[in-house]
Amino acid sequence: MSVCAQITNLTADLSDSVGSAGPVTGGQGLLLSNTPLDECTGLILLSADDYTKLMLGPTLSSLFDQYFGFDPQLFEYIVGSTIVAYILGHSVGAIVKLMRST
Repeated sequence: MSVCAQITNLTADLSDSVGSAGPVTGGQGLLLSNTPLDECTGLILLSADDYTKLMLGPTLSSLFDQYFGFDPQLFEYIVGSTIVAYILGHSVGAIVKLMRST
């Protein structure tokens, strides 16, 4: 399960929660919070399962190739159709020219 965390100053935050019960050392650390992940303004700590799902999922380059990549079958169809249309148009034009001259 992923968790929201904040980078915090340990001296200020822990002294409030610990009170005078014990010494608090200074420095920075992570303070976990119950903030929903879509409202998290700090860090999101991923679990191992979430990380593997993220790494095995589709990447930006694979999505780009899927939607905008070169499709050889479509290219073959368009080029073939263009060549056939050119030959047919040229043939019809030659036949019309022959019919006009006679």
